[in-house]
Amino acid sequence: MFEFAALAARLGEYDAAISTLERMLIYNADLPRVRLELGALYMRIGADEMARVYLQDALTAPEMPDSVRERIETLLAQIDQRTARNVFAGSVFGGLRYQTNANAGPDSSQVQAFGLDARLDDEFRADDDFNAFLSGSLVHRYNFDSPYGEWWETRLTGYGAWQFDFTDLDIALAEIQTGPRIALNPGEWKGTSLRVYALGNVVDLGRRLLYASVGGGAEISQVVNDQAIVDLGYAFRYKDYHNSDRSPNADDYTGDEHTLGLTGRYAIDPDWMMFGGVTVIRDDAKTAHQSNWEYGLLAGVRYSYAAPFESIQLPWQVALAVSFGERWYDDADVAVNPNTDRSDNIWQVSLNHSARVTSEISIESQIRYEDQDSNLTNYSYDNWSFTLGVLATF
Repeated sequence: MFEFAALAARLGEYDAAISTLERMLIYNADLPRVRLELGALYMRIGADEMARVYLQDALTAPEMPDSVRERIETLLAQIDQRTARNVFAGSVFGGLRYQTNANAGPDSSQVQAFGLDARLDDEFRADDDFNAFLSGSLVHRYNFDSPYGEWWETRLTGYGAWQFDFTDLDIALAEIQTGPRIALNPGEWKGTSLRVYALGNVVDLGRRLLYASVGGGAEISQVVNDQAIVDLGYAFRYKDYHNSDRSPNADDYTGDEHTLGLTGRYAIDPDWMMFGGVTVIRDDAKTAHQSNWEYGLLAGVRYSYAAPFESIQLPWQVALAVSFGERWYDDADVAVNPNTDRSDNIWQVSLNHSARVTSEISIESQIRYEDQDSNLTNYSYDNWSFTLGVLATF
């Protein structure tokens, strides 16, 4: 009966799974694992209070494994969040990063200027540097008290990076997004939701305002089953760039940006997960030589494994991601080569590791390689980066 219930749940037949598990409790009431699975299933259909009853009953079982107790407590915490009218959550991530090409300088000293060969001074070529960085996010959800888990969500994110040598490349940004997430045709389309939001942000480079943007977007999420989730999103931004003594021609980039993306995640088993996506971006800048089309492809895999220390019961994770993108510009930049429209190919490979210390704190590390190949040597470069930091969630 338990195997049948598990199969029914995987197929999305939650009512059949629930009725089967409840019949098992009639035969034997002392089955905490069944109560756990019933709680999880009732959460899936939006019956959070019924789920809470089964989960709290399961917690009273003696000699329960720590991993099972932790899962129950996690589900109860999720119910508390889902049933509370106002829910806050957030994270802070900070650390150090080293880059072999922190200034994104070209690989070669031979570049082009007004269509002629020129030699670039060494001070403008690739150079390494360290930076300290800090990022954070704060999310507020106002629950609509809907049986389908609908809410109004506001996200505030920020990021800052301070270079040790290239202080002109210090960057800071802040962004806010706000809007509702609602269920789409819940009677027919199970697990389908729509998020609509407005956004605004500011970006500072070298302690000068680089640009500010306003816009909005929409995102459709589909929970296919217990293993797969698919997201389709569109975002629009109007970017208003500001000239400064360090970026006298920044206003050339002012214009609209359209982004269309499709992403997905698939859990092969409890330890392995695949993820991937495709993105198309259209950047309509004020000048044609800065306007461009770009597409990107992403594929990766994540593996969870037991921590090597018995005192840590939480799994650690390692993820490998590979992406490829192409970018084509509408027109030639006269200051570089009036006869050649720029085009770039970008490869990125990253290896990430997350070592969970507690349920709220983890040590994050990353090795990342980026290679940009351009038909104009001015824009060809590669870069290795190594990141180590601490992530705290609340």
